[in-house]
Amino acid sequence: MDREEPAVSEADGQLAVVTGAASGIGEAVARRLLAAGARVVAVDINERGLAPLVDAGATALVADLADPDDRARVVAAGRGARYLVNAAGILFVRPIFEVGLDEWKRLWAVNIDSMFFLCQGIGPTMPEGGAIVNLSSSSSKLASTVEVAPYTMTKAAVLGVTRSFAYALAPRRVRVNAICPGSWTRRCRMWSSIRSQPCVGCRSRSCRRPGSGRCPSAGQRRPMSAPGSSGSSCPMRRHT
Repeated sequence: MDREEPAVSEADGQLAVVTGAASGIGEAVARRLLAAGARVVAVDINERGLAPLVDAGATALVADLADPDDRARVVAAGRGARYLVNAAGILFVRPIFEVGLDEWKRLWAVNIDSMFFLCQGIGPTMPEGGAIVNLSSSSSKLASTVEVAPYTMTKAAVLGVTRSFAYALAPRRVRVNAICPGSWTRRCRMWSSIRSQPCVGCRSRSCRRPGSGRCPSAGQRRPMSAPGSSGSSCPMRRHT
């Protein structure tokens, strides 16, 4: 017997802004809100990726969230929204001692600057009962994920941003929460770039050999060097 998803009747006709909407969790959230009757502004840098959501009834807003002018366009489109979901995020794989300044700055601009300034710009215009959801990650709590250290740092910062805006918007009765999802099942395109690297966070000696391709400790509840879920042959699945 098929299980029916609960209706979200309060979303009917309400404006919702979802970033990172062209794929992954952002796309899933946008589709769920559309199914509940919300008027969804789907934001992403990937115009082609937004096309299916447009076909489903969303309004596409193509924007580079690292660009202050593009963020301002998103804020303008989202004024008065009942829902804001900050799901946009980028990640790169690099040994912690080789991270460059430019890639560091862009990562923080997309993962944190955009979240902060969208909360700042849209939050005070939201009606009572509005809600903001910020996407953090389970990797924010792991120190062993050194190949993606800047990413995990941004996801830890998400928690601080969320707490601050939760307090700031409480008088308006606007809820602000963060969630920390783990990896999900779409195969990561970057797996090929780290297959030749040792699985530093794993304690198995055989896993430390470059090019092992699979962690022999998969299935054990132990963090790997990259923030993937245990039991996977790919320790770097797609993240939020």
